[in-house]
Amino acid sequence: MKIATKTLAMLLLGVMSFSTLQAKADILPIPTYNLMNKSIWITIYTFGQQTDWGCVPAYSMRAWWSGNYVPAVPYTVRGEIKENADCSGATLRETGTLVQLPTVAWIDAQGNWHTTPLPPTP
Repeated sequence: MKIATKTLAMLLLGVMSFSTLQAKADILPIPTYNLMNKSIWITIYTFGQQTDWGCVPAYSMRAWWSGNYVPAVPYTVRGEIKENADCSGATLRETGTLVQLPTVAWIDAQGNWHTTPLPPTP
C-alpha cells in the first residue's frame, strides 16, 4: 500500500511538473523598440494591473518578461516620453497602444506607436 501511494505521489508530481513546463513554454516577452531621440518610461498593464515598468533609452529595445505574458491576452503598453536620457525630468507626452502577442510594440521618431509581427527597420 505504501509503495502504491508513493508511486501515485511521484506520478502526480511528474504530471504537475510537466504541465508547469508546458505553461512556461507559452510565455513570451513583450518587445518594445524606441526609435525616438528621447527616453520613454514604459508601464505595461494586464486587466488593470501593472505587470512591468521601466525605462527604454533613446534608440534602444527592451523585452518585458515579468508579467508572464501569453498569446491572445490584451496588454496595454503606456509610454511617457521623458525629457532626460535616464527617464527623469518632465513628461513631454503620454501615449500608448494595445498589444496582443506575438507582436512587437514600437514608437517611431514622431512618438507614434505601432504594433507589427516583426521589429521595425530603422
